[in-house]
Amino acid sequence: MSFTISYLKALEDNYIWIIIKDGYAVILDPGESEQVIAMLESNNLQPAAILITHHHFDHVGGVQQLQDLYQLPVYAPEFNYDFSYIKAEPKFNISGLEFTCIELPGHTKEHVGYMLENNLFCGDTLFSAGCGRVFTGTIKQLYESINKISELPNTTMLYPAHEYTQNNLEFALSIEPDNVHIVKHIAKVKGLLQTNSPSLPTNLKLEKDINPFLRTKHINSDITEPFKLFSMLRHKKDGY
Repeated sequence: MSFTISYLKALEDNYIWIIIKDGYAVILDPGESEQVIAMLESNNLQPAAILITHHHFDHVGGVQQLQDLYQLPVYAPEFNYDFSYIKAEPKFNISGLEFTCIELPGHTKEHVGYMLENNLFCGDTLFSAGCGRVFTGTIKQLYESINKISELPNTTMLYPAHEYTQNNLEFALSIEPDNVHIVKHIAKVKGLLQTNSPSLPTNLKLEKDINPFLRTKHINSDITEPFKLFSMLRHKKDGY
């Protein structure tokens, strides 16, 4: 199927991903609404639906205005939202786009991701060179969710919801100072950010080379059990 994926910057460092097919747009995690409305109008796009990965305000802050303006269906994991929504089923179709909803708890208890062909919109579960903090989920849930993502094909494109890549890479380099993949990618990301370009999307093959949370079986550490090492890394990153 033919579609394109675009982005809008929101708040301090959020991305709102927009999937466009045949003049229709599916909106991912709109933390704000004004730039979404402007994009829809300037490109003559008809919004078809909103997809939500989790309930944090920087992912849902624009939902109500968009819903009021366009009477849009909102697909989301089960939660006590202030807006009406449809619980995202394991598989659903929007305007000819076939989505798969994947449970990815950890950052929050209810967090999900959305697969569209080989593209995963992963919210705040996995970032480039990093992963989300634990809020209402558990570290064990987050570990299992990261492992679930790692089992996808290496060609999977990943669309996190934040521009955290440079800081994450600096932390990753502090863990693996001899990792040439990290060194190389830091230079690339600095160049992108200097031109106000996003470092995202990323892909799973790259992340397996640079992301410490996907490398617990490869990092040289006194901690040999992968889950314990993952927990230590997440705790260390919290204070980085």
